[in-house]
Amino acid sequence: MKKTLSLILAGVLTAAMALSASAAWEDCANTDVKFGVKGIAADTTWAADGEWAEGEYAEIAVDGKWMSAATSDEANIPAAKALDYTLGMSWDADYLYAFIQFYDENGHDCPYGSDPGNIWQAGAIQVSAAEVDSVASDRLEYGIALATDTGAMVSTVWADYLGSGYAVEGDYIVINDGDTMTYEFRVPFSAFSTKAAAEGAQYGINLVLSWGNGTDYIHSQLAAGCTGDPGKAADRFADITLEEAIVVETEPEVVEDTAAAPQTFDAGVIAAVAAIVSAAGYAISKKR
Repeated sequence: MKKTLSLILAGVLTAAMALSASAAWEDCANTDVKFGVKGIAADTTWAADGEWAEGEYAEIAVDGKWMSAATSDEANIPAAKALDYTLGMSWDADYLYAFIQFYDENGHDCPYGSDPGNIWQAGAIQVSAAEVDSVASDRLEYGIALATDTGAMVSTVWADYLGSGYAVEGDYIVINDGDTMTYEFRVPFSAFSTKAAAEGAQYGINLVLSWGNGTDYIHSQLAAGCTGDPGKAADRFADITLEEAIVVETEPEVVEDTAAAPQTFDAGVIAAVAAIVSAAGYAISKKR
């Protein structure tokens, strides 16, 4: 019996070692990620509807050198770092807003509807934010997903270093279009910073796009410091600077001139009418 247990234990340990040996992480080519985020346009109201309305976001031109990767299979590292996605961001006095959309030819898989704490493995986005000068462990970290086993949107908070009690619900939407994933969300500044949002203010963020299937996770990471070698290191997040508001270009309004234009008459027409009147007068005179 002891021998059997020993063999089972050895098998489990061997499998675990094989799994950890196949997992891999690769850092960003540029480890000092910085970019600006514009304010939401005036008179624009944010809505979690999966649509990018004019003035709602300004697109962030993501540089491939900003991407790090963590995968359960080392062979997926190139795919993780090369993921092509659209990122839009904006801000106002209360919230940081984001819109992310990408195409996955393998479809969407997130079988963790009854276990939200595990959504990091596949089919989710991990959002991390902190003060720009944070030490490694001081961060807000949460995940949002659309579960394929229950059809429900789920979220979970893994770290809340300020004790804000942020609960995520109502601040996001996830849309699965079969092969296109859309994530739209916002996070209050008060949940990750004691600094008021204002033009010129700086913060740290990390976004992990988790795809793949089941436990075969593929993490395409904007900046580093969430999964992989740096672990939960807020000091490796991307530094963002809040900028001026988006300006929505509007076409000038065309005002139609409704004033009556002065009537004009063709000289030839006037001459013809005069001739008719003159002839008529002559005929009447002759008749008399």
